[in-house]
Amino acid sequence: MNKIVVVAIIVLTIGGLVWYFQTETVPESTKDNDQSVTSNDEQKPESIIHTLPPTGTNDAPRTGFAKLGENAIYVAEQQPGNKIVVNNINIVPKGYVVIHESKESVPGKVIGYAALEKGAQVTNVTVTLDRSVTDGEELIAMLHADNDDNNFDASTDTPVLDTLGNPLYMIFYVSAEASDPSGVEVLF
Repeated sequence: MNKIVVVAIIVLTIGGLVWYFQTETVPESTKDNDQSVTSNDEQKPESIIHTLPPTGTNDAPRTGFAKLGENAIYVAEQQPGNKIVVNNINIVPKGYVVIHESKESVPGKVIGYAALEKGAQVTNVTVTLDRSVTDGEELIAMLHADNDDNNFDASTDTPVLDTLGNPLYMIFYVSAEASDPSGVEVLF
């Protein structure tokens, strides 16, 4: 069975359990708080569930499992080659999505980047790499803020920070068995 399907089933199962227990135990007054969750954040359990505004003709509020933070990134497992598809990006400042080599899960050399507009909320951003990546390789996707010169420079375009003050990034893997990453649909 494809690794992505297995991971999706596990995530959905855990998400369903968290949703069930949160809706049973969290007081109604805390469900509509405005805290966001990013990949490196530690949040109180009551901040995970929130109420979304009504849509369309149905006046009932909707509930959701998670809300992407103002700055957030998600990358599905990738196929070998010289392009990476970054599935979801939210970024407040003008900046870049940057692909780094991974040195024991620590960002290493930059091997590709793509520019992002201020306030971008985009899906399936393709980053062309300086080299091809291979099966089994671990990589890191990170958000960097532009220093207002409109040219990416890793030494002056600093990483975007999460709500805890840590660089916002995601570790992901290259696999010959990965599905087409642009076909991965991530719903938040």
